[in-house]
Amino acid sequence: MKIALIDSGIGLLAAAAAIRRLRPDADLILSSDPDGMPWGPRSAPDLRQRVIAAAQAAAAYAPDALTIACNTATVHALPTVKALLEPAIPVIGTVPAVK
Repeated sequence: MKIALIDSGIGLLAAAAAIRRLRPDADLILSSDPDGMPWGPRSAPDLRQRVIAAAQAAAAYAPDALTIACNTATVHALPTVKALLEPAIPVIGTVPAVK
């Protein structure tokens, strides 16, 4: 199984470590945006654009699932990324209450 994770920077590593503990057999694809970090203070439109770019870069590796490993990005971009990638690639956000 291949699982992609996206975030602006080093926060990606904590999410990758958590997934590694749960699925040590998974191949992880990490897609970051170091030029745009941190994502938190960005405007919603700018953030969505950056998240889409990171998600598309990760999707090029044909993951079985993609995780947005950033709470702010999940809140502002999860529906957009889901619309772009699902049903081919399931998209999971880090904020459980966001659908």
